Amino acid sequence: MEVVNQGQPIRLENRSADAAGKRIGRFVTIDAIKAIASQLILLHHFANYGPMTDAAWNYAPRAFKWIANDGRLAVQCFLVVAGFLAAGAMLPGGAKRWTPPAMSMLPKIVLQRYLRLAKTYFVGLAAAIACAAIARALIDDPSTPAAPTWQSLAAHLLFAQDLLGIPALTAGAWYIAIDFQLYALLALICVGSGTAARNASSAKIAAISVVGALGLCSLTVFNRHDELDMWGIYFFGSYSLGMAARGASQADGTRKWAWLAAIALVCTLALTVQWRTRIAVSTLIAFLLAARGAHRTIKPGTLTEAIAFLSRISFPLFVLHYPALMLVGSLVKIGWGDAALPSAIGLVAAWGLAMAAAHVLACWLEVRNGS
Repeated sequence: MEVVNQGQPIRLENRSADAAGKRIGRFVTIDAIKAIASQLILLHHFANYGPMTDAAWNYAPRAFKWIANDGRLAVQCFLVVAGFLAAGAMLPGGAKRWTPPAMSMLPKIVLQRYLRLAKTYFVGLAAAIACAAIARALIDDPSTPAAPTWQSLAAHLLFAQDLLGIPALTAGAWYIAIDFQLYALLALICVGSGTAARNASSAKIAAISVVGALGLCSLTVFNRHDELDMWGIYFFGSYSLGMAARGASQADGTRKWAWLAAIALVCTLALTVQWRTRIAVSTLIAFLLAARGAHRTIKPGTLTEAIAFLSRISFPLFVLHYPALMLVGSLVKIGWGDAALPSAIGLVAAWGLAMAAAHVLACWLEVRNGS
């Protein structure tokens, strides 16, 4: 994740180095959350879309029903983790002195976030368009997206398809747009606080206060209106819980308990106003990150390395699993029709193809980013 502060790029990675430049570990809790959540989102879409789902459903109806209905809750994990990481890059915290970015830096901060998302997302979008074209030529399935128009393609490139009421060309496109909106909103808060405040100390208080107030409004008001779910403000409550978890993870003693008490109070209020399972999930993830978010692995092991791998490919997997599902689903459909066993095998094959493609994309991105 890259942002700009006072004209200098800040690079926030899920790893650290000691004074000698040696790697000392990864944020294992963040890795685990991203690894599990990305697999749940993949399974959620596999259980809801494509011609193989109905046929394979009979092999594990309870599991399919649960993942089809509740698997989408994994998105809350991504929102809270995104807020946690964004706070580390943009908000004051820890022992380091915080200097708010200048107003002139806002366009560059927003552009950097756009490009960071776009590099991965556009590959997935291109794959989805190509695989959808193959699927439409082979089979007739209602879950296959229509061919893109110039207008729909432009809207997707600008992360504005939902705002304009344009059908998505791939599953998960809405989340990319929401992530971009949330980060841009946080950048605006930080820049605005620095511009309005007299000094860095006042700007720090203003930024944290605005984030807290807006997060509370989102949790108690905006998130209760589903017609707002194409706007970042609908999800800002979960995002802000991740930011609060970041503050708690960096605090000790009384300050840490104060952060935890604030998170508990706000979430209790939000769930009292209206129970929402998605907010309950966000609350649990926030407490987990508050307790263990700053914990790093010390010694590599088979399990931690596997979790790190799944975390590293989580975003590429998010954008590539639906194209893989469409491609494999259309081939299975024309070869075996609605036969249950080939459909079940096809879902496993689609998962394997998506994992392999995500790994290749992650490696390519690392080479491009010089990491």
